[in-house]
Amino acid sequence: ALDREQRVREALERGEVLLDQAQRLARVGSWEVDVDEDTIVASKAFLELLELTREELEELGAAEVIRSRVHPDDLAMVDARLSDARPGELVEYVTRIVLPSGRERVFEARGEVAPRPDGGRVLRGSFQDVTDQRATQQRLIAAQAEREAAVRERQIAEQLQASLLPATRFDVDQLEVAAVYRAGVEGTQVGGDWYDVLDLGAGRTALVVGDVMGRGVRAAAVMGQLKSAVRAFATLDLTPVEVLEHLDTLVQDLAGDQIVTCIYAVHDAAEQTLTYANAGHLPPLVRRASGGTDVVEGPDGSGPPLGAGYFGGEAATADLDDGDVVVLYTDGLVERRGRDIQDGIDTLLGLVDEGRDVPLADLTTAVVEALVGADADDDVAVVAARVSPGEGQVFEVRLSDATTAPREARRTVAEQLGRWQVAGETVDDVVLATSELVTNALVHARPPVDLRLRVLGDHVVLEVQDRALLRPRRRRPEDDDERGRGLNIVEALSREWGTHRTATGKTVWCSIGR
Repeated sequence: ALDREQRVREALERGEVLLDQAQRLARVGSWEVDVDEDTIVASKAFLELLELTREELEELGAAEVIRSRVHPDDLAMVDARLSDARPGELVEYVTRIVLPSGRERVFEARGEVAPRPDGGRVLRGSFQDVTDQRATQQRLIAAQAEREAAVRERQIAEQLQASLLPATRFDVDQLEVAAVYRAGVEGTQVGGDWYDVLDLGAGRTALVVGDVMGRGVRAAAVMGQLKSAVRAFATLDLTPVEVLEHLDTLVQDLAGDQIVTCIYAVHDAAEQTLTYANAGHLPPLVRRASGGTDVVEGPDGSGPPLGAGYFGGEAATADLDDGDVVVLYTDGLVERRGRDIQDGIDTLLGLVDEGRDVPLADLTTAVVEALVGADADDDVAVVAARVSPGEGQVFEVRLSDATTAPREARRTVAEQLGRWQVAGETVDDVVLATSELVTNALVHARPPVDLRLRVLGDHVVLEVQDRALLRPRRRRPEDDDERGRGLNIVEALSREWGTHRTATGKTVWCSIGR
């Protein structure tokens, strides 16, 4: 019997040792708290985790052990959980423990209340150090948050970049336009270069190419603001030089020490001209349908880059015939490290000249592939525009007699539109608009007045040119006013209307659907 008791005792001791080892490895300590008697019994691992001796545990008691080890900010929560515990209830909480060594650890407590025969409560459970697990969990949560933030930022960046990307299809009068854009920074869609094609109305089209020096987000942000500003300035009937002068002031505020170059050109289908101003940009190329491809320079070359504080450039004008091709581009197309930029321009001239039988869209792509290839280290923008033949329905008349001009204009316009077999309702609208514009021109200027009528696709364009520089302004007349309704009538009849200056005055135009 003694041997059996000895074996049982040894087995129990071995079990306790193994239990202590397991608890130590798992950093778990078991305990039993008599809530009412304020006593606590704990495993060896529990004492090690809380840096207590068994004597200290017995001397302090349960309440003082809790007070001395639990973080002050968590003490009220722990006291409440223990005091409110009821038999059969699972008690779980996480608390911070402050050790005598000054270290702060995180522990997870799990216990269950068991009733005593005398009605008291005993809480038995475990205490596990989960500091490392919580830290790992927090790192995983932070890493996941960073990944989600990166995805959101990338989505936002892609949406912003997509909103800045230029159009690739254009529908403008008497021009076939093709363009190519390629960002120089891998992983981005846009950079500091840009191009734009703007329909100014009445057969006038603006071609714009610009370059904000630098790369990445900041250059793209400046580019986006400048592109929007050019579009706004283009609606104000400004000359190319004035557009760049306004842009120069804006660049001083936006771009800081960045260099910005830009070329703004206006093609007039009726006059068959290209008028442009150049702020430090590479000059355009023109390939003649009759033969030859050349760089087109203004009288003084180009003005200084935008943002210099003074734009002293002058507008240049080039005559264009049917089939001529204009090419605007940024320096990323022709400039390479270790190669003279003039060599790049000469190569571009040769490629454009040799591509006479190549569709315009294929030509722009081909020159980028030939000059840049797949390893672009700078943004590239190219715009090519071919002058298309007019539709052949153009009528012009000069009105020299102020007393008969309105009547003569109405009669000749009605007759010409009849010969062109334009529908009667459209004829009535164009005749009424003609009367208002010619009368307005005679009120504010002296004869002669030039009238031009054109049929372009599904609309009729009416232009009235006088010798006064003052732009007409649409008024809001009162009911008893005898004047001021002319432009309101024109606006009501037209798809769009506007003005633009000429060398001798201005032209007021409107477009009326057929």
